[in-house]
Amino acid sequence: MKFNHLGWQRGAGKGTADVKMASRDKLFRGFPCIIDLRSREAFERLHPAGAWRFEPGEIADWPFALPPRDQPVFLLADDPARALAAGAALRAQGRRAIRLLSSDPAAWPVPAESGPERPTVWPSPWLAEVEDLLPRSGRALDLAAGTGRNAVWLALRGLDVTAVDRLPDALERAERLARRVGAGLTTRVADLRRPRERPDGSWDFVCVFRYLNRDLFPWIREAVSPSGFIVFETFVGEPQRAEGPKRPANRLHPGELKAAFDGFEILRAREAEDLASIVARRPRASP
Repeated sequence: MKFNHLGWQRGAGKGTADVKMASRDKLFRGFPCIIDLRSREAFERLHPAGAWRFEPGEIADWPFALPPRDQPVFLLADDPARALAAGAALRAQGRRAIRLLSSDPAAWPVPAESGPERPTVWPSPWLAEVEDLLPRSGRALDLAAGTGRNAVWLALRGLDVTAVDRLPDALERAERLARRVGAGLTTRVADLRRPRERPDGSWDFVCVFRYLNRDLFPWIREAVSPSGFIVFETFVGEPQRAEGPKRPANRLHPGELKAAFDGFEILRAREAEDLASIVARRPRASP
């Protein structure tokens, strides 16, 4: 059967062609996104480690659970109609790299496992890139958390995470994601533009992604506890691509992010592809 519009090929052998297709893809964090479309019974009998089990009709409701759209998605199906329906749902999300995974476990790019779903969660690429620098315990605060992929990923690492956003619907999705993967998560609806709504206390870890409110910089500096971490990434400079705000006031100036955390220990930083990114540690309190 031919599925060329999904990137599948006629005559794919039991695993061989699919393995070649997988090897062409640069996988985010090295973990493939696998959606298993088979029955729950078949899934629990044996499935690729980290796979999500979805009905085709569920995919439209879970875009926030999947990795960035430029990453390939692998479908495991025993029914071509289900695979086609899932492919259509993924294309509607703007995804183009959709692959068919062999039914042969020996050809899977990850080990096989049995039992209930334990799906992979994909954080923002910068957060994954600096994973080696981050703590695995303590109180964490995700500001402008949206649908919670970063917050849930941090919670799975062992942090006690509070996700803050002004949109209740976004936080409801974050809670759904946390429940599905078995992560503990606290959510709080707040407008960070209003000082009285900002969370109190000090935090061992604070992160902000794709959000800019310059009035928050002094508050964040104080909210990070001594020896605590800040991870921040947002748009910088002149727009170079369609994504992100167009107004200069909503974008950082070059060098502005590092200057905002002057006095912190800069552990890693870069400005590239429209984004300024930093991970920094607040100095220990004076004895």
